[in-house]
Parts: sequence; C-alpha cells; structure tokens
Amino acid sequence: MAQPPPDGGWTIRNVVAHLRDAQGVLDYRLDLFLKEAHPILEAKAG
Repeated sequence: MAQPPPDGGWTIRNVVAHLRDAQGVLDYRLDLFLKEAHPILEAKAG
C-alpha cells in the first residue's frame, strides 16, 4: 500500500487519502449550493 508503482504513480495510500480529502471539500461545497442562492467557491489548496 505504501510502495509506489514502478511508473512513479501514486501509492494506494495516497489515492485513498486524496479521495478522503476531496470528499470533505465536495461535502462543504454541496452544502453551500443547497443553502445559498449564489455561493462563492474558494480554491482549496492542499
């Protein structure tokens, strides 16, 4: 899980952590869309 693939891509651990973080941002943004008429989306940098 922590060993990078031979092509230099992401490890399984990196992929799962990225999906977890992206889910948090998506939850926040969807909540904005449901609560506000004109939500302002800010860029989220890791």
